[in-house]
Amino acid sequence: MKSKFDRATRGLFSHSSYLKSPKENNTIREKLAFDDYREKLTERESERLHDSMTIWITQCQKEWQRYGSNNVVELGNDTKFHCELCNTRLKKKKFHVKNRYTGEILWVGANCYQNIINRVEGTLGQTYTPDQAKKYEEFINGNSSITVFINDRPTGKSKYIQPSFIVEAEEKVIKGIRDYIRHHVITGLANENKYEDLYAGMNKVKKMVYGFDEKANHMTNLSRPLADEIVRTQSNGNEIVQRVSRNKGEISSQIAQSIKGIVFLSNYISDEEVHWKDLKLSVQRSGEIKVTVVFQGLEFSLNIPATIVIDKLGYPMNLEQMGGSWDLLNILTYHHAGVPSDTTTKNNLQILAIRSLRKSGYRECKIRKNELSNYIKKRESNIKEKTQFSGRRFEEMINRIKLYWVGEKLWM
Repeated sequence: MKSKFDRATRGLFSHSSYLKSPKENNTIREKLAFDDYREKLTERESERLHDSMTIWITQCQKEWQRYGSNNVVELGNDTKFHCELCNTRLKKKKFHVKNRYTGEILWVGANCYQNIINRVEGTLGQTYTPDQAKKYEEFINGNSSITVFINDRPTGKSKYIQPSFIVEAEEKVIKGIRDYIRHHVITGLANENKYEDLYAGMNKVKKMVYGFDEKANHMTNLSRPLADEIVRTQSNGNEIVQRVSRNKGEISSQIAQSIKGIVFLSNYISDEEVHWKDLKLSVQRSGEIKVTVVFQGLEFSLNIPATIVIDKLGYPMNLEQMGGSWDLLNILTYHHAGVPSDTTTKNNLQILAIRSLRKSGYRECKIRKNELSNYIKKRESNIKEKTQFSGRRFEEMINRIKLYWVGEKLWM
């Protein structure tokens, strides 16, 4: 990354002692004296400069102080004087400053005095001594993945808005990094176990973010671009995004209805709401939709109530991709639909089915013959229609097939 600095900042670096060691920093300092420094810096030097620039500016600022009792001089008609940091011609005043380490005395303009030398409060490393700052600098330069984790947070680079528990886990890791720097890096009291814990925590958060993005889909989750659009176009956009995060990263129907003016949610606004109500009423009459899915190598045939399909798939994006609510209406209300032929709808239904299976406690059923008989008797005592199969036929089938528990139901 090619960081760009104005002449004032580069002049500050050149006249301060902090960057004169180690050798790598001094090499960068010397190159910054040239206007074409960006071409002179290597890629590694540019990265080092970018990662360290805040601590560099802070430490260099701290070297300078006002000099003399009369440190401000009115220039009057003397308009030939230039700032000794940025070389800008001065018109009104010049300020006398002194480096507390080298003893160098400079005359600078008001801009450099106010914006470069006189603003240290609240910046990173303001309480560090030069030695502590160099320890911090050595740490961040030797641990680029930590710097990237803090500056480019995994949740900020994710495809979808992450659940709040993942965001909180990330914040906890970042706090741990800052505590480690404060208590172990700048004091020189390194702790190998805590150091390893930092990387373990970062890797855990990265896996959580990646895992959520892999499972998320446009049916129930909020993509990053759409979240940015909501924040940009709605006064309560940030609150909506936070509600999604607190709702395990999912868009509930209540949240969806609070989103206005975006194409993918047009079913919740204006005349589309009429279509939405017609769609829901019509689908309720269609009973169930049969969906076949393969889960963990096994094929399941599921009868999904149409109302569940609408609640899950009615928003936000698939209706627009299919050309409108009436296309989905035709598919869902078709009496012999079976597995819908529309690719998007079919995939969405299969995703819904697989997610349901994952949540249901799917496991193989190791059932004995006497347990099978008891199960049949118990089932028949709770239903009006008796099973079509006798106990003997079930015993024959048990030798040829495997049984699986899915929730409280037995599957063959």
